[in-house]
Amino acid sequence: MKKLLFLLLMACVTVPSIAQKDNNAKSILDRTYAAFKDAGGIKAKFSVRSYKGGKTLGASKGSIQLKGTKFLLKTNESTIWFDGKTQWNYVYKNQEVNVSNPTTAELQNINPYYILSIYQRGFNYKMGPESNFGGKSANQIILSAQSSKNSILNIVIYVSTANDEPLSISITRKDGTKNDLKISGYQVNQNFSDAMFTFDKKKYSKVEVVDLR
Repeated sequence: MKKLLFLLLMACVTVPSIAQKDNNAKSILDRTYAAFKDAGGIKAKFSVRSYKGGKTLGASKGSIQLKGTKFLLKTNESTIWFDGKTQWNYVYKNQEVNVSNPTTAELQNINPYYILSIYQRGFNYKMGPESNFGGKSANQIILSAQSSKNSILNIVIYVSTANDEPLSISITRKDGTKNDLKISGYQVNQNFSDAMFTFDKKKYSKVEVVDLR
């Protein structure tokens, strides 16, 4: 499931490729991305599920706290700290923390800050029908990959019509895998210290630290 989160917490139905960019869709995506960047500290709960060929591959849920590019991600399997440069991934069952300096591509698989910006490069986008998602009125936006070499075929994003809050991100990948990320309990303007995004060895003295840098 750790691998699932890395594949998913990036940018659900397969849709045909489109040849142009919809100005209305771009306006909503721009507002959502800008609101996300300007929201200060953010915390939210999420659930994620992966499918392939109608079969569920895995599922998980957890919480994330963000401050700019920094984040703290917790699930029932692991905790991940990222301070803007260094990442610490604590896998509970292994009692092990892997330390790395992730690339931008790797971060796109974890942090919604990067997922929400994916429309800016390599994708066309259009409006889907306005609908209801989780009891909230929502705009549906469909992104289609411009290149057949892209590992992602399409992304479907639901955004609240009330405040441009991201509600769901669904990804269909080239290998047939479909990943659904649902966001709830979205709160902005949280006051987080920088220290919370760094692994504190003193609090985990019995955990083995593996430096992969």
